[in-house]
Amino acid sequence: MNEPFLITYPGVEAKEIDPWQEEGATWRRLAVTFPPSIATHNADQVFYYDEQFMQRRRDYSPNVAGGAPIAHYTHDQKTFEGLVFPTRRRVHLHGENGVADQGFGLITIDIDKVGIGSD
Repeated sequence: MNEPFLITYPGVEAKEIDPWQEEGATWRRLAVTFPPSIATHNADQVFYYDEQFMQRRRDYSPNVAGGAPIAHYTHDQKTFEGLVFPTRRRVHLHGENGVADQGFGLITIDIDKVGIGSD
């Protein structure tokens, strides 16, 4: 849930790349490289945003899983204490062409509540 903030950290490199067509929509893409000082699944990732600038997908190849190509989708954004969070996450493998195999979910996460606090 903290990816948008991590992209602003010093040493993170980001550039917009060609848009992506999926589900009848065009998503803008941001290629991001994280420095070693930020713990992530892997250094190079691609973030996908819809026309409302909501993150819809993130591609990465986690080092701990042998570099398998992952498409991590976010759905059902809801507002909690004035901030918007996706409440459904689905992780799938994707092929060399970038198309995800949504017939099998490696990981599914459903979130009911989000608490915002300073602690």
